Amino acid sequence: MKVLVNALSARRGGIVTYTQNLARSFADLPVDATIVGPPELAQGQKTIVTRDVGQFSPLQRIVWEQTAWRQYVKSFHPDILFSSANFALYHCPVPQLLLMREGGLFNPFYLRNVFPFLGNRIKVQTRLRRNFMFRSMRAASTIMFPSETLRNWVASWVPDIADRFVVNSYGIDHSHFATEREIVAPKKDAVKLLYVSVYYPHKDPSTLSDAVLHLHQRGIDAHARITMAASEFHPWPSGVSDLAKLQSAESNGQAELGSIIYKDLPGVYHDADIFIFPSISETFGFPLVEAMAAKLPVIAADTLINQEICGPTALYYNPSDATSLANRVEELLNRPDLYRWMAENGEKRVKEKFSWQGHADRLISILEGAATTKPLN
Repeated sequence: MKVLVNALSARRGGIVTYTQNLARSFADLPVDATIVGPPELAQGQKTIVTRDVGQFSPLQRIVWEQTAWRQYVKSFHPDILFSSANFALYHCPVPQLLLMREGGLFNPFYLRNVFPFLGNRIKVQTRLRRNFMFRSMRAASTIMFPSETLRNWVASWVPDIADRFVVNSYGIDHSHFATEREIVAPKKDAVKLLYVSVYYPHKDPSTLSDAVLHLHQRGIDAHARITMAASEFHPWPSGVSDLAKLQSAESNGQAELGSIIYKDLPGVYHDADIFIFPSISETFGFPLVEAMAAKLPVIAADTLINQEICGPTALYYNPSDATSLANRVEELLNRPDLYRWMAENGEKRVKEKFSWQGHADRLISILEGAATTKPLN
């Protein structure tokens, strides 16, 4: 089976990790695969062909993909096109699998609590983006989702094409994050909290910052490591106030900001005591799985996605409620038996449900099934 992957949007966040993992594993899978992505994605991977479309405006990008990219697909003659970043090729000459990986546009909680505060320009762009996604889904033979929750959200918007939906949970290379360290609950005089994420308004890092302040007021010396770079905050209306709050916490010695490259993430997880995940809207949540694989107990905002990924092995708090988050941290500090149970069973959950090999094997089956369908015209 000859597979062509459109990964041109794999520039930031989880889709970069996903695509790089896919490139590494294709060599061992029964497919003839080529990935087309941005230059920075290649990193010596032979299966990645680079195309730089970062200089295009959104409109120019749409025109390019529906014209020049279409010609490339035709000349490549794949058995199937795998479009891995929300947008499909309209009137594709071959069957097409589309990966839908953006949840905020369909998440009722996000639409009530984040969307109204994004500013008029971003609101218009968001609505246009969602409409293009609807059209993309209708152009795809099969639509794949990384979680049941996202699948259900989208199905409520376009129930007439839900029969083309499949769910394939993401996975990770467990060995990359595994540790043999002894599981010991931290003391209240030095608690290292970790939040791995890039910045978007729904990631809600300010709630973690406020929770750290609450913990200090209770006599608990907590420190938050947040892997967000200052430059990520500027495009968003809420970014200015969020960044100011985090930098104030940083100046007080209560927080540390700064991005971490993927290969260095295991050490960051292993150095932390508790993983905090304040995000109120995800499609999957790679950091949750990575943290559990590293035997790091998780405290997460109580959302459907976070519950689906972590199940009973995490503690949950009321979204955007810093007091509720601080209460959960204090509860975990006071219960070393629970701390140990969460660390051990979180790792077991990852091994059982979220292996990269499992995702890749299911992906091959989905590609093979989709390749037998007729292109949608």
